[in-house]
Amino acid sequence: LQKQWDAMEKSEIEMKLYAEVAHAREMYVKAREAVFQEQKDGSFEKASDMADAVLLPALNVYTDSLKALSDQQGQHINSLSADVESQYHLGKMLMSGLGALALLAGITFAIWITRSITRPLSKAVRVANAIASGDLTSRIIVKSNDEVGLLLEAFKDMNQSLVKIVEEVRGGTDTIAA
Repeated sequence: LQKQWDAMEKSEIEMKLYAEVAHAREMYVKAREAVFQEQKDGSFEKASDMADAVLLPALNVYTDSLKALSDQQGQHINSLSADVESQYHLGKMLMSGLGALALLAGITFAIWITRSITRPLSKAVRVANAIASGDLTSRIIVKSNDEVGLLLEAFKDMNQSLVKIVEEVRGGTDTIAA
C-alpha cells in the first residue's frame, strides 16, 4: 500500500496530510511499544495507565489524521468525477453535433445525387415526348458521357434519322405530285 501511495501523484495538501499521518503513526507505534514493554516487564497497572494516558490519545490522533487524509482524497475524487462528468457531456454534445453535421451532409449529398440523375432523365423524357408528338425540330444537346448522355445521343441520332426520312418522303411525294 505504501509503494502504491508513493507512486501516486499528490497535491501539496495531500503531502502535508500524509506527513501528519506518518508522524501520528510513529507516535502511536512508540506509545504501543512502551505499553507492551511495561506489560512484558510485569507492570500491568502502569501499562493500563499508559494505555489510557498515552496510547489512546496517540491512536485518536493517528485515526483523525487518517480520516483527514481520506476526506481530502474523497474531495479530490469528487472533483475528478465532476471533471469527468463535464468531459462526458462535452463529448456527448460534440458527438451529437458531428452526427447532425454528418446527417446534413448525407441529406445534401443524397439530394445532389438525386438531382444529378433526375434532371438529365427529365430532359430525355421531354425529348422522347417531343419526338413522339411529331416535333422533329428540337435541338438535342448532349453534355455528358454517362448512360443518360448515351440515351440523349441515341435520341439525337433517331431525331436526325427521322428528319432525313421525312425529308426523303416529302421529296418523294413532291416528285410524285409534280
